[in-house]
Amino acid sequence: MRHFLIICMLSVIPLPGSAGIPDDVIPDAMIGVWAPDGKCHDPTVTFTATTLQLARQSARKAVFWNSDSPDSNGAAAYDDDSHADRFEFIPEKAEVIHYPEGYEMGHGVVYKHCH
Repeated sequence: MRHFLIICMLSVIPLPGSAGIPDDVIPDAMIGVWAPDGKCHDPTVTFTATTLQLARQSARKAVFWNSDSPDSNGAAAYDDDSHADRFEFIPEKAEVIHYPEGYEMGHGVVYKHCH
């Protein structure tokens, strides 16, 4: 009986990289200000290593999921479940695609880095 309880307890301990646990902070290449098609006016999104700020909203804590997104590129998201927003990072194109309603709803908006 004791072994059964130990096995049950170990089966619910999350492992690094498992679903439900963010993988990392926002990547360095994603940090900064981004805007739709690179036209650097509102609405912009600003990333730091641990936050994101969309348009004129307050900056909020964010996380990065290394294998999240339809193509497993990785994506930033708010650190709570209050928004479905996902920000897929595509480093080879230097783009962030904002999915305001999550991946399954609507279309993504392409953001480029503001310089």
